[in-house]
Amino acid sequence: MARSTTSRGAAAIIVSLALIAVVAVMATGASGRTPTPSPTPGAPTPTAQPSVAPSPTAQPSAQPSAPSGGFDVDLDTADGHDVSVVVKDGSGSVTDVKTGQARDGMSVRWHDVEVENVDADTLRITWAGWSADEVIHLDIARDGDGYALTFTEKLPYPNTDAMGADRVVVIDFDAPVKASDIKASFKD
Repeated sequence: MARSTTSRGAAAIIVSLALIAVVAVMATGASGRTPTPSPTPGAPTPTAQPSVAPSPTAQPSAQPSAPSGGFDVDLDTADGHDVSVVVKDGSGSVTDVKTGQARDGMSVRWHDVEVENVDADTLRITWAGWSADEVIHLDIARDGDGYALTFTEKLPYPNTDAMGADRVVVIDFDAPVKASDIKASFKD
């Protein structure tokens, strides 16, 4: 009798394997392809990869600009503060404005401006500001044969002993300009 029990056990295993094989064949279909799982409701559906590589985006302009014929320039600071200057060119003569290199501390006194020619049509302008984050406004206008620069920023009273930091811009004009033909003033 031991033999018939073993035969029945072996037969049960064979039948089970046969059923598994039939189910597998039915699941793959008659063509033998692997079935594609149906998406789960609410799950994102995979998208096809694009056949063409995306085109590169345009490089930003090297020249900083602001609305209405002006410039918006982040200034170099020796003390690490976030300082920018918004330049409004009322003269129509400015072709570029960029930051100059700030020195440590104040190289000019409060309410003073140092103007130097870098070349025939380029000026370096240095003044002092608070050692803090700020946005400074600079208006440029024609003034006879030269230009008038008006700085708008928070400043202490003149000749104070308060410590500040250099602010430096380099301004390119469309024609030769002399440092001696520049007049500067401040508004608080």
